[in-house]
Amino acid sequence: MITAVDTSVLIDVLGADPVFGPRSAVALAEAVRAGSVVACDVVWAEVAAWGPSARDLTDALERLGVRFEAMTRDASLTAGLAQARYRRSGGQRHRVVPDFLVGAHASLQADRLLTRDRGFFRGYFEGLRIVDPSKAAEAAIPPAETPSREPPVTSPRALADAYDLLAEGGWTPLAGGTDLMVRITGEIGEPPARMLDIWHLDELRGIALRDEALRIGALTTYTDLRRSDLVATHLPVLAEAAATIGAAQIQNRGTLGGNIVNASPAGDTLPVLLATDARIVLGSARGERSIAAADFWTGYRATARADDELVLRVEVPLPAGREVRFRKVGTRRAQAISKVVMALAWVPDASGAWRDVRVAYGSIAATPVRLTEVEAVLEGGIIGPQVAEQARAAVKASISPIDDVRSTADYRRDVSGRILARALREAGGW
Repeated sequence: MITAVDTSVLIDVLGADPVFGPRSAVALAEAVRAGSVVACDVVWAEVAAWGPSARDLTDALERLGVRFEAMTRDASLTAGLAQARYRRSGGQRHRVVPDFLVGAHASLQADRLLTRDRGFFRGYFEGLRIVDPSKAAEAAIPPAETPSREPPVTSPRALADAYDLLAEGGWTPLAGGTDLMVRITGEIGEPPARMLDIWHLDELRGIALRDEALRIGALTTYTDLRRSDLVATHLPVLAEAAATIGAAQIQNRGTLGGNIVNASPAGDTLPVLLATDARIVLGSARGERSIAAADFWTGYRATARADDELVLRVEVPLPAGREVRFRKVGTRRAQAISKVVMALAWVPDASGAWRDVRVAYGSIAATPVRLTEVEAVLEGGIIGPQVAEQARAAVKASISPIDDVRSTADYRRDVSGRILARALREAGGW
């Protein structure tokens, strides 16, 4: 039995434990030096997917003879602290009630209580502060009332009904929800006031060939694109792009129409639509209209869609002999937001020269863009090493990417030229 527990002892014993591990002990030691954790009799451990679990902590200390006392979730002190935590966080989506409170009662003087203060450090523990138990109720004054952050949702079963609701104004269309749902709390952008769930509108589904074009419904999911024989035959690059988006759960829910309307400059299907001269068909109670993809994205996360309109489908022309290539660069090979994404399209003529060249990029500007200066370098040429080098230089000279959390401007500029040169080399076979 340990007769005295303070953080130095806790660090030593946890660092020696084979399950809990020395890396966690190092993180705790750094927290102590930073003043976030102090010598304690009581520890609040909260399960975290990226670090040792609360069970790991209790098992480690029990093996060392430290006695624990669990506090139930409905204990008034636990509930009060949970409410205070909710109030301080502004009602964020994180779990409010801690998984448990454990007391490391190596001594009988449990006159101090630790509770969360702020911030993760190294993903293992959280900043803690001492609370005088006699003032715990005072520290845990709950908010008078916490308004719901979930907007009302309506799910029409007919396209005409959806049009009528959109004509009223104030509705945000909800398709797969893989982007929109994270906005509900208001932590990322303005939360929607009301959501129009269009998932049940079968008129917006399906993939078909019509008038020498591939017609793809707005509610076609990335999984649908990957499994479609028509896409595999006529536009396999779109299935290739869809395969790079998220994991299976995202691909099962995320839709082509959602990727278009979300208008992220990093949207992986958008350069493909630009490079293939796709048209986006919109509908409302006023009728339908078609907009070229090149004219659809008007600014950062802004589109030409009116508030009363829905994206109905995408129409991709299929000229004979066209070749299309796709490249994406992210932090990982999968489940990564693009640092740079590119699509290249051309039609070779009888002499082997390239015609109708399209070079489109994402993640290098406020919108997905075509690089017409680069297209001019490639148009009408026989592609070889010299032309490829000219095209790479033209890419670097014609873009002005930014630094952000995913990458730097210099990296994006260099990689944008490099992936085009590599695609040209593979297409030319040299």
